[in-house]
Amino acid sequence: DCPICLLQFEVDDRITLLDCHKNHILHSDCLESWSKSQRKRKIKPTCPICRKEVIMSKCKTQIVTEVDREAEA
Repeated sequence: DCPICLLQFEVDDRITLLDCHKNHILHSDCLESWSKSQRKRKIKPTCPICRKEVIMSKCKTQIVTEVDREAEA
């Protein structure tokens, strides 16, 4: 689930894997909105989970190709 919008990841969603931790994954659009709101307040973009600074050039964006609902249970 995306920790910003709280929606489950679905096939064809664009997600971003943050550089701070391998399990910190967000919808790319949610991350963009999050970081934009932080920059407006003159704050460096941080991970919404651990609050470490997000270095966008080190993050990986990809498309969800399958969802394993059993692994989430």
